[in-house]
Amino acid sequence: MTTQFDLDTRELAESYDRLSDAQFCFGKLLVDRLEIQTGQRVLDVGCGTGRLAEYVAQAVGPSGEVLGIDPLPFRIEIARKRARPGLSFEIGGSDDLGRFADRSWDVVCLNSVFHWIERKAEALREIHRILQPGGRLGIGTGDKDQPNPFHAIIKEAIASVMGQVPEGAQISPFLLSAEEVRELVLKAGFSALRVESTLHSDFVDRVDDLLDFFQASSFGNFLALVPEERQPAVTVRIREELEKLRTAHGIERRFQRLLVIGERKE
Repeated sequence: MTTQFDLDTRELAESYDRLSDAQFCFGKLLVDRLEIQTGQRVLDVGCGTGRLAEYVAQAVGPSGEVLGIDPLPFRIEIARKRARPGLSFEIGGSDDLGRFADRSWDVVCLNSVFHWIERKAEALREIHRILQPGGRLGIGTGDKDQPNPFHAIIKEAIASVMGQVPEGAQISPFLLSAEEVRELVLKAGFSALRVESTLHSDFVDRVDDLLDFFQASSFGNFLALVPEERQPAVTVRIREELEKLRTAHGIERRFQRLLVIGERKE
């Protein structure tokens, strides 16, 4: 499966900004592990609507600089509303890192984006190039060995309607295990300071908010490989299965996330 960036809309970008609290909270944990310092230059790759970059800007202070890049214009449009001196946003992605000079950043972070990157090894080599010696890489992503339980519900719903799951029909097409991510980071020249699996858990009251989040966080790729005429039936099945998970507190989102911190030694 090739990730499609042209499926995003202004409405999906606005939904993501509204519904991405879980990813934002996980991103703050990643920032904490990176130990970002006042005055540093930080590049946020796959910044989305800029919530985490805005948070990082508080950590680096007025003497630092934060740049968020994302390949989705509608998300950058929202992010730019958060811009201020020392915090800026540009359209771009992991394939566009050649625009940056060698050793030009202190920290590069990728929160909830690494599983969307197809050419991971190439991206990591470029990140190593643009980091200062002693600079840090931070990755927050899912874990292939401990998949999000909602993914199984979605695949089963597709199979029940279509008889099979179309090849490549998955929310996170390039998801890796903790060991696979660690190996890639090491091969790119980093020393691995931390590879940590953390449990995320929260509750969502409305099933429609979950469905909207699936669509918004995948920038339209959710169910993209399901024929349009079949999508309503698949959505009904997903909604039914999600409702079965409802508790007195709402529908629990419970899944493992990987935090990976690497350092460029020289």
